[in-house]
Amino acid sequence: MLDGNLLTAGKFREQLALLAKHYHVITPVDFLLWTKGKQELPENSVMLTCDDGLKNNLTDMLPILREFGVSCLFFVTGSSLRDESLMIWSDELFLMLHTSTADVDFEFPNGRRIRARSWQQKRTLWWPLVEHLSCFAFEQRLMLLAALEEHLELPRGWNSIYHDDPRLSRRFLPMTPADLRELVAAGMVIGAHTLSHPVLSQLPTDDSFAEISHSRQGLSHLLGKEIWALAYPFGTGCAVSSRETMMARSAGFSCAFMNTQSHLNDGNYAIPRVHIGGDRSLGEFEANLSGFHSRLRSVFALADAEVAPAV
Repeated sequence: MLDGNLLTAGKFREQLALLAKHYHVITPVDFLLWTKGKQELPENSVMLTCDDGLKNNLTDMLPILREFGVSCLFFVTGSSLRDESLMIWSDELFLMLHTSTADVDFEFPNGRRIRARSWQQKRTLWWPLVEHLSCFAFEQRLMLLAALEEHLELPRGWNSIYHDDPRLSRRFLPMTPADLRELVAAGMVIGAHTLSHPVLSQLPTDDSFAEISHSRQGLSHLLGKEIWALAYPFGTGCAVSSRETMMARSAGFSCAFMNTQSHLNDGNYAIPRVHIGGDRSLGEFEANLSGFHSRLRSVFALADAEVAPAV
């Protein structure tokens, strides 16, 4: 389920070839200048962005970007500020549920109880658990994950394969500080994706602001560069409220990105993106990119509204 958001190298090359033929792939700096009214952009301009800061951004994605001579804005988490590789906790939670054969009957400190037996029940439970665990500050969240790991009867070192296997480590582990510096040296731009990748709207105000502001400060200190862009984790209307867009502005970002079209009217702090999933054909890719898909959905939604019976 998690891999549905990833592209194969072959599909990525196909998409970049289409962009090179029909669109103008601008740099992140071009985009920043445009948001400030300092530069005009050609028609059909497109900027590439990538979330989470996984190792495969450097090992697999960068060579292809160089091949096509384009740059990308990479949004990385606070995990990339440390040399020790710490998997994004929501991914690790999914793998915990997937690996364990034990039943789930677990009670959180606030009295919430979760139960699941089959894998399908555990899979359904994953997203509500992500939302609930996002209510806790990062250190407490890690303690709860450790308690859940013990409850699931997972053997010591169950996740070592994700660190030791080169293919899996590129997929699940974040880039290191040295990796980020290599990306920047290659002409790429780094943006912030919060410290620990929670559902920001679930956190208390002070904790949510710390996730946003401290990630900018940490990356700026590490790289010696202005960190001007933020991508909200998960990036949906449920994960981001007007509170978070105000925080992004207060933290000093020039702009912030959603994952989808946004209902928020916050200008540069709720910029929608076209999400590219791994299961889309090249035709579906272009239909989404060009706006044809969203316009078609609007037409059918309007038609449904016109024929709906009066209540």
